[in-house]
Amino acid sequence: MRYKNKELIENWQKAANMPKVLSLFQHVEITKEKNLQDCFNTCDLALITGEPTKCKVAQRGPLKGSQVFTSPANHQMYTILQLILETVGSSFKDFLRDIVGDFFYPNGVESELSDLTFNVAKIASANYASIKDYRKIKSPELKKFIGNDRDIQSVMQAIYINSMSVDWSVPPVKDASAVGRISTDNIAKQTKIPVKKVQNVVKILRFIRAISEVSVAGMTPSYRQRYINPDKVYAHTPIYTLFPLNSVDWSVAIDCGFTGKTRLTQSAITYFYGEEIAAKVFPDKKDTTMGLPVMQTFGKILNTHPNISLETLLNTAKSLIDTDFDTDLPLRTIKGIWQSFKVFLPLINLQRPALDKHIPF
Repeated sequence: MRYKNKELIENWQKAANMPKVLSLFQHVEITKEKNLQDCFNTCDLALITGEPTKCKVAQRGPLKGSQVFTSPANHQMYTILQLILETVGSSFKDFLRDIVGDFFYPNGVESELSDLTFNVAKIASANYASIKDYRKIKSPELKKFIGNDRDIQSVMQAIYINSMSVDWSVPPVKDASAVGRISTDNIAKQTKIPVKKVQNVVKILRFIRAISEVSVAGMTPSYRQRYINPDKVYAHTPIYTLFPLNSVDWSVAIDCGFTGKTRLTQSAITYFYGEEIAAKVFPDKKDTTMGLPVMQTFGKILNTHPNISLETLLNTAKSLIDTDFDTDLPLRTIKGIWQSFKVFLPLINLQRPALDKHIPF
């Protein structure tokens, strides 16, 4: 992505450049709490880029109402927030403080959400910068994980952008931890990646502790009162804590060959890692499927007959489950559960030794 003022903004920290950059980011006074996406939208994108013919207001889609710059190189549209993230990279949090610090002080007063907004920007921007250019990803394991499926990179970038675009009317958690409210449906629309694949990636990131879903009990009373229906707790848009990517252990993702097609289930994590770990990955969710009993049956059969064929394994498991639970579980259901079960088989032998090395919690 190139634009006329890019080099100037890239080097915004130079003493000679700072007054010029400040003049580019003149904006309407912030009079009420806004997310960073909306705060940046009060600036003039044409002035920032120096390329008015390539700037417009999006009329439809996820970016509707936002000023966007269209890159001639890839025809991708960038909001001001995205453009600045792409341009200044890891210095984004300093850019916020020194160039547009008044974003955090509506009417000149620090709000109760200022610390939250800044902490989200600090973590989300650093993570975004660390993965925006695949060639420059420093962690070999992270690079290999993303290299297995480049859609993972797009989903992760969308998570960090969206986390800086949330309107928090009340504090969501009891401290100012970096959190984002993340909708997989919205990410699918933004990235044009199938929603099932987006859901798979989000579950993987939860499991390896790149993000962590906040339980309802971990939310503030004011947030629960405003956003959580006590009769439909499962229906709310999840809140996730964001962790620095350089603190994540990617080994399990590499060892198991996780991609956007990998489907992690509560049953599989419970079987291989136990209920405590599963509860952390899937808070406030009760597993009502037949997944765990079927997996336990797989384990018993495989421990007794390690060389059994897959067809015989599936048919035997079905027969045992139907007998034990007085049911007629479709064979296609058994096959689906097997797909989830086999995800973790690269980590273990059939005796299921301790998996401490791979527990990310």
